[in-house]
Amino acid sequence: MEGSQTMISAISSSSSSFPLIAILLVIPVLLVLKYNQKNWRNAPPGPVGWPILGFLPRISSRLHHDFFELAKEYGPLMSLKMGVKPAIVVSSPEMAYQVLKVLDNVVSSRTITEAVQIAAYDASSVAFSPYGPSWLVLRKIIMSELLSPTSLKSFESLRKQQVHGLLRELYKVSLLKGSIDIADSAFWALANQISTLVVSECLFDSTEKGSQVKDKFVNVMATFGTPNISDLIPVFKPFDPQGIRRKLVQLFSGLDAFYDELVDKRLAAKQMGTTTKNGKRDLLDVLLEYRSDKKEYGYEKLPRKVIKGMLGDMFMAGTVTSSSTIEWEKALKDSSEIGVIALKKAISLVGTAKPRLADSLYHK
Repeated sequence: MEGSQTMISAISSSSSSFPLIAILLVIPVLLVLKYNQKNWRNAPPGPVGWPILGFLPRISSRLHHDFFELAKEYGPLMSLKMGVKPAIVVSSPEMAYQVLKVLDNVVSSRTITEAVQIAAYDASSVAFSPYGPSWLVLRKIIMSELLSPTSLKSFESLRKQQVHGLLRELYKVSLLKGSIDIADSAFWALANQISTLVVSECLFDSTEKGSQVKDKFVNVMATFGTPNISDLIPVFKPFDPQGIRRKLVQLFSGLDAFYDELVDKRLAAKQMGTTTKNGKRDLLDVLLEYRSDKKEYGYEKLPRKVIKGMLGDMFMAGTVTSSSTIEWEKALKDSSEIGVIALKKAISLVGTAKPRLADSLYHK
C-alpha cells in the first residue's frame, strides 16, 4: 500500500513537470527549423542543403544547368552552401552589374584555397592577393611597368621575333597540308614573349629541359583547377583524400626552383654591375628595385615570395591559358584552313596584320 502511494505520487510529480520538459525539447527543434530556412543569417533565398555537405549532394555534372533551374525558383541572386562554405550565385545581367561594377571592391577578393596557398605563395601574387594596399601596389607595377604603351613599345621588336617564327612554322605546315599541335607551338611563342617582358631573355625551347618546364606549367594549372573537397569541408584537409596537396607540392617544387634561379641570377648580375642583354629595364628589375617609405602602400620592399608569385602569375597566365585559348579556336578540320586561322590569331597578337604578311615572312 505504501509502495503504491509512492508510485502514484511519482507519476503525479512527473505529470506536473511534463509541460516544462516538452517545452525544453521543442524549443531547440523550432530553432533548428528556423535556422534551416536560410543558409546563414541575412542570406539571399536559396536551397538549404544537408548538414556539413550543404548543396554538394545535389550537384550533377551539369552545374550550370543546376543553377539555371534553381534561379527559376529562387531568383537571380541566390545563396547555397558548397560543403560548409557559403556561396552566392548571380544569374542575371542586372545583378552581375551590381556585383562586378557597383560593389566590385566588396567582392573582388578571391577565396584562398589550399592550391592557392601552395602555388601562389599563400596568395602573395596580384592574381590572388586580397583587395587592399598590397594588391594596389602590385597592380600599379603591372599596369605601369609591364602593360603601359611605353613598355609594350620598347619590347615590340623582341615580341615580333617570336611571332614571326611562329608564323613561318604554321605557314610551312599549311602549305604541306600537314598537322601541327597549335597549343604546343603557341605555348613556345607566348612563353618566350612573356619571358622577354619579365627577364629580357627567351627561356623556352622545345628541348627536353624546356619541355619539362612546360609540362610543369600545364600540370600545375590542371591540378590548380581541380575542385578540392578539402576546401569545401575542411575536416578532410589533414587527410588530403584526393591527393591534390601532395601532387601540387611535388609539381610546384620544380617551378619554385625555376623562379629562385631567375631571381638569384639577376641579383648576381646586379652585384657585378651588368645589365640585361638588351640593356632595358624589365619587370624583374622593377620588382627587385621597388622601394617605398609609405606604410599605407603595404610594402617597404617586395619580399622574395611576392616576387616569385608575380613571376608565376606572368608565366602561368601568359602561357598555358593563352595557348589553350588559341587551340580551341581551330574549328575547321582541314589542316591548311587551320593554318590560316592560326596565322590570323598570331598576327593579331602584335597588331601587325598586313596583306600577304605570311608569305613575306616565310620567304625571308
